Amino acid sequence: MHNPFRSALTVTGYWLKATQRRAADEWLQSATGTFVPEQYSWRAQQLCSKRNRSILAGTLRRIEESAFDPNSRWRIANVAAVRANRQPLRNLARRLEDANQAVTPAGMLRATHLITDGSSPLYNPAKTQQLERFIESTIELLEPRTATQAA
Repeated sequence: MHNPFRSALTVTGYWLKATQRRAADEWLQSATGTFVPEQYSWRAQQLCSKRNRSILAGTLRRIEESAFDPNSRWRIANVAAVRANRQPLRNLARRLEDANQAVTPAGMLRATHLITDGSSPLYNPAKTQQLERFIESTIELLEPRTATQAA
């Protein structure tokens, strides 16, 4: 039997979690060091987890491979940009896969943005010239910085 009260609680729970995630992501976009406030540590752990890193790296590899495989079921809007930036994409995937090197939440958010946002240079033909620099700056942002490096 359908319980509308339970459904409302579920929707409210999802909305609350999404709101908390957005707030954490807003703060973590600037988290380039090792400090993360306690209230956002759960999200930083999600972003920087080995699993998430592996998923993002695998997605980048599939995108890169699909640009050269006419039979691929993966289709991206900016094939020319991917083909022109094959090595930078591979470099980013390798960096994400390297579990021996820590990553920053800000870098992980940027890598996620590259893959998931249709307006990113990976998909937007008007931004083809920006893709290489976007990838390079994402790799730089993945590197944790100390307070003296940030200054």
